[in-house]
Amino acid sequence: MIGHPAIVKLLNWMLGYGFRESTEPMCCVYPAGTTGGSLHGQNPAKHEHFNGRQLVEQVNVAWALQDESPGFGEDSGGFICVPGSHKAKYPISRGLTTSIDLPQVYKPAMKAGDVLFFGGVAHGTTAWHSSWHRRTTIQFMGSRNVALPPGKTSAGWRLTSDPKHPSKLKASKS
Repeated sequence: MIGHPAIVKLLNWMLGYGFRESTEPMCCVYPAGTTGGSLHGQNPAKHEHFNGRQLVEQVNVAWALQDESPGFGEDSGGFICVPGSHKAKYPISRGLTTSIDLPQVYKPAMKAGDVLFFGGVAHGTTAWHSSWHRRTTIQFMGSRNVALPPGKTSAGWRLTSDPKHPSKLKASKS
């Protein structure tokens, strides 16, 4: 799925050519009644810019394989986030594990087949209340500048459809 041309195009735009999988992907299959996970992942006040554009070093790509209802009603659950928290100058004001009920927490609707890109925002999951299983895959993609986790020797995928990309060119004999 990560090799889908539209996904590759967006990742090339966000992370630059030479992006790769930065850690192993996750496949989430949760039955009704599964508890949620705490908010995590907030990276406040680390904004590097180059040529007027913010540099992005890691993007998570979540594919919804089942519908996820919006909000926090009886037929809901799944991905939540705090929009804009990646630009916050201060961390969330209380423990991330107890912050799911804050009014800033957002639960988007996702239809099967939707793809959600997210990065440094505070994010997590709410309890799964729907009668069907939650099915989502998440891949963690990093720019070529991101170091691999300890013990990982593979650089992962190098996907690009651009024939002029340096990885497609022959080495010079200079």
